[in-house]
Amino acid sequence: DHTLLKEKGGHSDAKTKPHTLATVFQHDYLFSAYMAHLFQEFSIDLIEWVQFKDLLRQRYSDKIKQGEIKFGEGLLYLQNIPKSNIVYGTMSKEEKQNITNISVFQFRHKAMQLYAKYIPLDGEFTVNISNNCRRNLESVINNPNSFRGDDSDAILLFTLFDQCIDEVYTLQEDDSFTRFRRSEVYQALIRRHGISDSMS
Repeated sequence: DHTLLKEKGGHSDAKTKPHTLATVFQHDYLFSAYMAHLFQEFSIDLIEWVQFKDLLRQRYSDKIKQGEIKFGEGLLYLQNIPKSNIVYGTMSKEEKQNITNISVFQFRHKAMQLYAKYIPLDGEFTVNISNNCRRNLESVINNPNSFRGDDSDAILLFTLFDQCIDEVYTLQEDDSFTRFRRSEVYQALIRRHGISDSMS
């Protein structure tokens, strides 16, 4: 529920609790600063994967329940979030007006584009994931029997990048976000908004 999420991650909480990566994903001013930090490190993969999952969830709401996105749910409610061209850029006017017009084959094509962009070692923006994660995803993508060609594929597509999301989110939290919390930009923001955030 959008309202519930806003209440849970609202600005009243922001002034009393130390920030985590999850809470940064719920506040526009912190997210904008963090995105500027990430763009310097070319780490926008998580956004595209979460938006892909969300569009699938909207299209197949009878098969995929709300609350199924483990990491990055807060990203979906920010005003300044960049929209993935892979996920949204190729949608027709009719598809934007009625997402039930998007077929499972089109979602599979979007998944293949996201895979080609981030997963192969020679990809455009290869992500830092484990060899096990990369091999697992490759085995699904390259197996012609992975997909049945009907709406049941929506469930597989929805979970396709979950291990990648888990690893990238953890890496961001331990690496990129740690550097961001130490940055002058972040320190200035928390002072401006009266946030207490100990760097213990």
